Amino acid sequence: MWSLFALLALRASGLSTFAVPNERKQPPLHLQRQKEGLDVYQSAGAEFYDAINLPGVRIEPTKEEHRLASRIKASGNGEPGQWSQVQQILSEYSGYSPLVLNAAMRAALNSRMYPEGARLFERLRRSNAPITLPVYPTALKLYGKLHDEGEVRKLWKELVHFEAVNYVVVQACIDAYADNGNITGAAEVLEYLENNTIQMNARHFTSAINACANSKENYRARAAKFLLEKLLEKGLQPSIITYSCVIRSMQQSEGQELLDLVSNMTAQGVKANNVFAENFFYQFLKQPKEGSWTSKAAVVADLRKLPRENLKRAKDVMNEFLAAGVELNASCRRIKAALESLL
Repeated sequence: MWSLFALLALRASGLSTFAVPNERKQPPLHLQRQKEGLDVYQSAGAEFYDAINLPGVRIEPTKEEHRLASRIKASGNGEPGQWSQVQQILSEYSGYSPLVLNAAMRAALNSRMYPEGARLFERLRRSNAPITLPVYPTALKLYGKLHDEGEVRKLWKELVHFEAVNYVVVQACIDAYADNGNITGAAEVLEYLENNTIQMNARHFTSAINACANSKENYRARAAKFLLEKLLEKGLQPSIITYSCVIRSMQQSEGQELLDLVSNMTAQGVKANNVFAENFFYQFLKQPKEGSWTSKAAVVADLRKLPRENLKRAKDVMNEFLAAGVELNASCRRIKAALESLL
């Protein structure tokens, strides 16, 4: 019960900054799947034949349905103009195969055509057609993008009822709550994993931390750090995506807390990237408002107002990032030049 109740307690209580773990054995860094981001999908394997909403019913897609699904998949990577190709394929199909319609739902998700994707799922619902497990993660993600948390919760409860929860479903549900900045919803799903001995992985925690980053709750930073601590306690390996989500949650945090996060990240063997670096410097150096540092002169004018000691510490972190091989983006290069001109 740690996840939900502890996170809710953060609403009214403080949380100390991290202690950097000592002598902790971490899994090898190659276990990270940073390039895959937070997206995990249910493959169309053997489970595709079992209907979740109609227990005992099995589906055998026809050769034509396999062909249509393959055509949609080939045209549904989200590249410009592809959605019209998917629509053309769908115009020739009037059936209710979850194999075909899930391929189209995923194409809609990739193309950011979220309402269209949700309508395809509702087409399955209205027809009382058998729905297989891979359809649900796609539907959860679509409703998350549409900010329809009521539907997300409904689908989650349905999957729990049918005992059809696996790590992919969990990831999709947390992602849906993360898109809405719903820390409590993400915590409830983590709590379910804890109570039902479903294996947790770093992605589950990272996505829950992303909910903190997207939240407007005033305890979002404390919740993100709490989740990071739990991730580490379980011996899981965070990635730069994990730390980027944490630092995004730490707006208005004290400078020392941001420095502690960098130390924690270094201790875990995680290398910063330019996205993390930009977020760090914007927050540590208190960028007045988004988009205000479009020139070196603008950065210099604002940094002059800060204590010299803060500028020195920022420059030290900048040098650490450079020594670690971080390739600075344009924003960080302007900040670097401004620091060098003032120190």
